[in-house]
Amino acid sequence: MQRSPTLERLTIRYQITAAPSRIDGTGVYALESIPARRKIGEMTGEVVSHRTARQRAKLHERIAIVEFEDGWALDATDDKLLRFINHSCDANCFIRRNG
Repeated sequence: MQRSPTLERLTIRYQITAAPSRIDGTGVYALESIPARRKIGEMTGEVVSHRTARQRAKLHERIAIVEFEDGWALDATDDKLLRFINHSCDANCFIRRNG
């Protein structure tokens, strides 16, 4: 993965909202039916090494970091909405990396 300071947000394709969660903190909720295997939107953040991501995680009570198998991670701490997605005990979406 080529290192990039930030990833640009593309449009959110479905109506979703962030709201308080009974599980913990904030979660994302669909305001309309979303068909299976459809792209909801793009999570934004800074691409960093696993090491840097883990160092940052130690500084926060709640984190929004996605680690990839190739040694890179997406620190989505500043993402305004999608960082709260899949905040569920029965998660039903997944992250697909582009690039």
